[in-house]
Amino acid sequence: MPRSKHLPLILSAIVFTVMLASCATQMGATHSHESFDWAREDPLAFLAFLQTKKDDPCPTVVVPEIPDTWLTKEHLSRLQELLDSREPCANVHSIYSSFRDCRMSTVGHEAAFLMEGFRKGSYPPEMNSGGAELDMEALRHLNPMRP
Repeated sequence: MPRSKHLPLILSAIVFTVMLASCATQMGATHSHESFDWAREDPLAFLAFLQTKKDDPCPTVVVPEIPDTWLTKEHLSRLQELLDSREPCANVHSIYSSFRDCRMSTVGHEAAFLMEGFRKGSYPPEMNSGGAELDMEALRHLNPMRP
């Protein structure tokens, strides 16, 4: 049986397709936001949820459009208490972001990202939490009692 001159190209295409499908399957399983109940859970429960995702192959969680009423000033004091936490957890990215940052985050950083969302009036306040530069001192002094 004669060997086709296109065989190396065909084999390369097959290997690429299998690798791409494997990556998509792996990534798709770790980016689902449906396992967190946004309607019933609060931001503190979300931080606990992020901790459960820290061992995912790409520890990042998609955040859909969140109602303005989900993150309130009543959460700020407890979030401020967590700002120094070095406990590992997944990071987050907006449903509109095309970039998935697969670096580990911390509970303190994600608490700060939540507070920044409150301060800016929407969560997430940026496309990705992983690269967000947050003013931790300003967040420490954010007054939860201010309207």
